[in-house]
Amino acid sequence: MSAIGGYFEWEAGNGMAHYHPDALQLNTARNALYCILQARSYSKVYLPEYICDVLLQPIERSCVTVEYYRLNKILEPDLDVETIDPNALFLYTNYFGLRGDTVFNLSRAIKNLVIDNAQAFFAKPLPGVNTLYSPRKFFGVPDGAFLYAEDIDVSNLPLDISYDRCAHLLKRLDVSAEAGFNDFKKNEDTLGNLPPCRMSVLTSEILSNIDYAAVAQKRRSNYEYLAIHLDQYNEVRFDLTEDAVPMCYPFLQAEATLYDKLVQHSVFIPRLWPHLLLSDKKDSVAFLYASSMLALPIDQRLQTRDLDSIIKLIK
Repeated sequence: MSAIGGYFEWEAGNGMAHYHPDALQLNTARNALYCILQARSYSKVYLPEYICDVLLQPIERSCVTVEYYRLNKILEPDLDVETIDPNALFLYTNYFGLRGDTVFNLSRAIKNLVIDNAQAFFAKPLPGVNTLYSPRKFFGVPDGAFLYAEDIDVSNLPLDISYDRCAHLLKRLDVSAEAGFNDFKKNEDTLGNLPPCRMSVLTSEILSNIDYAAVAQKRRSNYEYLAIHLDQYNEVRFDLTEDAVPMCYPFLQAEATLYDKLVQHSVFIPRLWPHLLLSDKKDSVAFLYASSMLALPIDQRLQTRDLDSIIKLIK
């Protein structure tokens, strides 16, 4: 049985242009956030309790005070917006690419809003809202980020170079997912130490050669297929709105051994985000998702037979 899910191999397609042609092109999403923090000089930032720890890196480098806010079970902010400091930055993650309605509502209520669309590559930015993207979550590229932000100039940044970060992409294509996994982890570690740069020519070229319409359609249909078969077992459900293109199918359940069972059958899924398991807030939504949510793959590589394998293992 071939591998299902996990990191991406070298991406090939028939597209002719970027999906985000008007965005600033940078090397990582965390550096995109760093550029915002440096340009705006905020002294405080609100972060959701359920968040990727890599986004803490630019905040720590910027010496900004952090205040965490809680989320409800469907990952909406659980706080009174009237109590938010109007001079602080408020970051919200478009979880799984399925919280577009929440993003819109926040844009109407909060002034200094940053939307983390790392899990929502296809979500269009809202006017005047700082928005960042991480294409590695959706495509086989070694790095790269897009940023929508007014009055930020990155033209003075050096151009990044990516050729030496492609071993995992090539090994997965030429050998197997397992053969390239250590290279994938090495690349992830490398990205944490990169200074802010403009997107490399290599990454930009790859992202200019993707059939985005086909990818979006495939992800949506795969999500709907899993939803038909697994919603009845899922402890949380997210509606697939007309313009949503999901990163994964979030499957929330209490069976602790299911993750290992899937991996043993070459169904590779990311851990989102294991550092939260060290929290003493065991009753929080962040802990619930970190401990019990499986980000089931629905990406453009998967056919119905692959989805059937996942469904069979879960059932």
